[in-house]
Amino acid sequence: MAGKGHAPLPLFGELTPHTPPVYASYEWTGEGLRETAGGDAVLYRYWDQGFGCALLRHGYRPIDMVIDWPLFDAPAFGAVSETVSLLAHLPRSLGPLTLPGPRSELAFMDYLASQPTVLTRLATPFGASQWLLLDLTRRTPGLWRRLVRQTAQGRLGLLSIALDRFRGAAQRGPDARQDLGQQLRDFEREQLARSLFHASVPVQTLARLDQLPPGQCFMTPAELRQLQDCERVDVFDQVIESATVRALSRFFKTAPLKDYPGLSGLIGGRISPARLFYTVETGFDALERAEHAAARRALSEVRSLQALQWWFKSVSDLARRSRPFPSPPLAAGQPLRALMTPEALRGAGVRAGTDLMQFLPHVLLGELYFYEWQAPGNPAILALASTRRGDWVLLEIYGPEAVPVSPDLQSHILRHLIPPSAGI
Repeated sequence: MAGKGHAPLPLFGELTPHTPPVYASYEWTGEGLRETAGGDAVLYRYWDQGFGCALLRHGYRPIDMVIDWPLFDAPAFGAVSETVSLLAHLPRSLGPLTLPGPRSELAFMDYLASQPTVLTRLATPFGASQWLLLDLTRRTPGLWRRLVRQTAQGRLGLLSIALDRFRGAAQRGPDARQDLGQQLRDFEREQLARSLFHASVPVQTLARLDQLPPGQCFMTPAELRQLQDCERVDVFDQVIESATVRALSRFFKTAPLKDYPGLSGLIGGRISPARLFYTVETGFDALERAEHAAARRALSEVRSLQALQWWFKSVSDLARRSRPFPSPPLAAGQPLRALMTPEALRGAGVRAGTDLMQFLPHVLLGELYFYEWQAPGNPAILALASTRRGDWVLLEIYGPEAVPVSPDLQSHILRHLIPPSAGI
C-alpha cells in the first residue's frame, strides 16, 4: 500500500457514516498530471520533470509516494493492472471514500503513454514493482542499459527480489531509492546476492536464482522470506524449483508461447522462462505481420537452445533487411549525427567503447533512437526514447566507456539537437 512506513495521513478529516464519496478531478500542468480530491492532490510527473509522484496537502510539504500495484497488464507474468489513482488506493480510514473521477481512465492512459515505451515494456513483467523500477531507471543514469541487457539474458530473478524486498522496507524515500538504483546498476550478481541474503550463495544456485521470472507472484511471501533468511542451498533450490513450475504453467497459456508447447522442454537447462518469453516476443515484434506465418512454422520445429538461437538470429536478420530504421525524431547537423543503419550503430559503439547493437531490436521497433556527438575531444552517445504519444524523451547522454558527460557538455549538445527556435 502506498505510504507504507509513514504515519497515517489525515487527508480529508474525520470519516462519518454519512460522509459522501469524493470524486477526483484531473488537469494537466507543466509538471505532469494533477489528480485532485477534496483539498488535496497527487502530482504524477512527466519523465522530463523527474518522474515519480507526490502527495500535495494544503499547508504541508509535498510527500513523496511510491505506487505499489501493477500499472500494466502482463498475463504471462501474472500481473493485472489496477487504476493508477493513488488517492483511490489510500485507506478509507484517512477520510471519505475517494473514487477516480469520470475522466480518470483517459487521463491516466494519456499519462502512462507519455513515458518511454521501451522502459514501460521492460518494467511490465515486474508486477507491483513496475512503478518502482521506472522510478529507479529515471533517477539512475545507465540503469536502463543494464535492464535491457539483463532482460535479453533472462537474468531478472535477483533484480525482482531486490525490488520486492525494497517495497516492503520502511525507508523508501528518494535517498533510499537513489542508493538502490546505484546498487542495481553497479553491483555484480554476487554482490547483490550478498546484500540481499547476507551470505554467500553458491554460483550454481545463484545462476538458478537469477533465472526466476520477475514478479513476486511466482513466489509466496513465505518463500520470499525463506530466500532472504536462509543460507541452506537445498532451501534455495526448493524455492526456485517451485516458482519455476508455477511460472511454466502460466507462461505456456499466454501469447506468444501458447502455440509452442515444445518450447517447454528448453526450460531447466541454460535458458530461463523470462529469456524464452523475451526472445519469442521480441522476434515476432521485429517482423512485419506478413512474415509471422513463416516465423511461426520455424518456431514450431525448435527443440533445442541452439535451434532457438538460430531462429532468433534468422528473424533478426530478416527484420534488418525488410524493416528500415525509423526516421529520427529530430534532424541533426554536424557534429551531431543520427545513427540510421546497423553499421552506423555498430561503428559508433566501437568508437564509444560500448555495445550499441544490443539495442537494435528496440531501434527497429522505433522505441530507441541514437545519435553520435563527433566533436573532437568530446565524443558522446545520445539515447532518445519514443513514447506512445508520438513524441520522445531524452534517456541519457554518455561518453566513452558509458561515463556520463558533464552538465555543461550535455547542455551544449542539446542546443545542437534542439535549436532555440523550437521553443522547448
